Amino acid sequence: MKMLEKLRAEQDKIDAEITAAIARRIALRKKISAFRINENLPTIDEARMTQVLDQAEKNADGTGIPKEMAREVFSLLIDWSHRLDRHWRSNPKELATGGPVDPTIERE
Repeated sequence: MKMLEKLRAEQDKIDAEITAAIARRIALRKKISAFRINENLPTIDEARMTQVLDQAEKNADGTGIPKEMAREVFSLLIDWSHRLDRHWRSNPKELATGGPVDPTIERE
């Protein structure tokens, strides 16, 4: 069991790193959303979505991660980015704060 516990502890560290990366991505998305709102740009940019998903597949190539998995993970990140953008458009004061993201944000 000690080996399993050691492996799980290593996995927990990686999970924490992934969570931290997602938090950095959300903080950056907040800046992007503020820019898009100030410039009166739409929430969804189809060309950018395609670019991000294609890049996710390229980045997965040769890593042992199935391309479909990479695409699904990044599709989820994109979906949340759009949900957050719509939320911030409705609650612009939250863009100025570094507060937590509202967990009640729902899909459109």
